[in-house]
Amino acid sequence: MPNIFSGLKKLSDNDISLQIALFQSVTIGNAVKETSFKAVGKLVDFANMFTGKTDGSPNKINYQAKGVEDIVLNQIKTLNISSRMELDEMFKNILIEKCNDLNQNSVNESSSEDLISILVIREAAKVYSLNPYMSPATLAQSISDKYYEQFLNRLHKDLLKESPEQAKITDNNIQRYLNKAPIELIRNMSKKIILKELSGRGIGRLIRTETGIKNITAVVECIGLDAFDILKIVISSVYDTVLGINRVSRAILAQLVWVSVNGYGKKFTLNRDALPNYIPANMIAERNDEETEFFMLILNRKELDNKINKTNLEIEKLASQLVKLEEKHLEEYKVFNESKEKFEQLESKKNEYDNNIDKPKEEIKKYYGDVISAKREYDYAESYLKKHTMQISDLKNKLSQAKFEIEQYNSEYSIANEKANMLIIQNSIKLELLWNAYFYKFRFDTQVFEQVVIDFTKAEILKIEEYLKEMHDSDDLDAFSIKTIVSEVVGESTEEAPIEEVLKCTICMVSDLKNAQIRYTSEGDLVVKWVGVGVE
Repeated sequence: MPNIFSGLKKLSDNDISLQIALFQSVTIGNAVKETSFKAVGKLVDFANMFTGKTDGSPNKINYQAKGVEDIVLNQIKTLNISSRMELDEMFKNILIEKCNDLNQNSVNESSSEDLISILVIREAAKVYSLNPYMSPATLAQSISDKYYEQFLNRLHKDLLKESPEQAKITDNNIQRYLNKAPIELIRNMSKKIILKELSGRGIGRLIRTETGIKNITAVVECIGLDAFDILKIVISSVYDTVLGINRVSRAILAQLVWVSVNGYGKKFTLNRDALPNYIPANMIAERNDEETEFFMLILNRKELDNKINKTNLEIEKLASQLVKLEEKHLEEYKVFNESKEKFEQLESKKNEYDNNIDKPKEEIKKYYGDVISAKREYDYAESYLKKHTMQISDLKNKLSQAKFEIEQYNSEYSIANEKANMLIIQNSIKLELLWNAYFYKFRFDTQVFEQVVIDFTKAEILKIEEYLKEMHDSDDLDAFSIKTIVSEVVGESTEEAPIEEVLKCTICMVSDLKNAQIRYTSEGDLVVKWVGVGVE
């Protein structure tokens, strides 16, 4: 797969000199030198915020000086004496410096072009808040598209601000390049825009009166960008993002990615139709139906498993409650019998106290008090016993119902699990055959395939394949790693102590809200150890 150096190597010496000059000359300090008085206030404050200079400082940035565009052009002239080898080395060193400045000393002169390229792309992505876990080539293309849109918006704004004299010069340039354009490109442009007059003046009038960039996009596709002041727009585009609280270096890196992607001359991203799980458009609906059925089966199995686990916990809880209640019931039954016996004994003497007037009043009073107390204890024990007897009966019913449900769930799970396992095995075997053939430089642990078919849709697997393909074609697999993970590997014998294995880890975006984590070793052949849902 191409990296940013693939496109840069195809640029002319002058274009490489321009890129070097942009990094050397497009700075906050130089920005305020070119900015108009109307906008300079914000930009000076912004620059001074970074330099620590206040309004009263004698070293405050002087913005009334030569424009950044002239500074860049002069810098290019000084670079013209350098050979291409010197320019390439100088440019690589600048990129290393910027990567280290933005990413904490992450590269050096011995670092691979792939590593430098990936870091440049991921830093540039921050300008547009793009997900950094797209595959590097896809991310580079996204940056290029975003930058190009920003570039055309800036070009459109500048054209709107032109004086009549400037507009006439621009229109003449448009006419000159229109005269050189192939007739097929002119026809394509005419299909996309409505022109009253096919001329430089007519095109200029059209793009100055539109509110968006639809027309100017069609015009540039036809005649290119050379009809306009490209350097001025490039510099202005950089400062547009700087005023949006982005670092200058990142803004220039975004421009660099755009230049590289377009300079490559071919499609920067891979052809997805060559990937193992690519599905032609006419088969997507059928694929989606099969996939929906598969994941519904997986979901149903998971829900049944959750129900089984939940019901088993409920059975354990009910059984524990029943044991405790039955133990308590035995104790209460003993208390009930004792209170009953006590009451009946006192009750049997009732005639002696009802008809015997010879007994002392105090004794009679005590007797009836004992009867009342014994009766109260007896009634309480009987009530408590009945209550817990009902609770025991209720618990037994609930336990019986739970056991019935678990049998039902187990039966349903057995059927669902058998169907799911059959499809998982079929899909994982198919994936294993495809990946082992396509990614022939890699080796995959066997559990990888089952994990992938369970966790990801075919569309998401295609994203993983896109990422793996870029890794597969890279000479530096470590360039993709974002961190390392220490994993324990259990030996074949249970007596063996687990062995620690250091795995490299990279993240692949498979959808807007979902990432795949790829863990691998790169000692010798790359071995993919695990692919699953994960975050950084």
